[in-house]
Amino acid sequence: MKSHEFSEINDEIVERTIARNTSGGAEKQFVNFNLDPISAETYRRVFDKLIRQGDLIVNIGAGFAVDPTNRLNSLNREVFEACAKKDATLMVLDINHKDLLSHKDLKEIINSKNLQIVEADGLNMPIRDAAVSGIVSGNLINCQDSRMKLEEQADKLIEEARRVLRPGGFLLLSSFGYAAAGKDGQGRNLYNNGLKKEDILTLKRIEEILLSKGFADIAELDIDQENEALLRKNTLLPSEEAGGLIAYKTQN
Repeated sequence: MKSHEFSEINDEIVERTIARNTSGGAEKQFVNFNLDPISAETYRRVFDKLIRQGDLIVNIGAGFAVDPTNRLNSLNREVFEACAKKDATLMVLDINHKDLLSHKDLKEIINSKNLQIVEADGLNMPIRDAAVSGIVSGNLINCQDSRMKLEEQADKLIEEARRVLRPGGFLLLSSFGYAAAGKDGQGRNLYNNGLKKEDILTLKRIEEILLSKGFADIAELDIDQENEALLRKNTLLPSEEAGGLIAYKTQN
């Protein structure tokens, strides 16, 4: 599927989701917007290098199927398009049934045979060992689980990813960093996970956990975090607050 074709179905998916929410009494402006510091172009380049024909790719904590603004959070769209282009299978996995309904809308609209939808906990995936070629996750690493502390949750998420990934499989994690809760210039809600600055897991700490769990950096991707932050936010946050993208692979 080409980018312009994906954009054409955004409105229909958004309107279906709005209709479901408003029928339950919610206001139309139900959507919280994540400020992903990674550009669509970078996701596209990275996925083109990492995803191959026949792969099984899992998007953990996939959330809403499309970004209603088509610009603030590009991961879902770009991994979907990359899998379609490479004839790979994409499994979207989330514990939130309501969010997965938008992925079902997407599957129905385009009649996709390569899109699997699974309602499950990313810390306990219904996937056999060493079955997955790659895992992606947009900011789940900094989404607080009420059952445990953030670092304990990150440990469990990375261990579970290690279990289901085949040797040499990749794990790509984005972190949106810290953003104060409030409204953007158009009055839309900004989502910051309800975390304080001191609670955020920095990219450096996430990388330390990955290395301790048997992952190795995919150095050839050459991701320039500072340029990405400038491109997406026109400002550089202090390193302890900034988001970004890291990609690691399991050791063979």
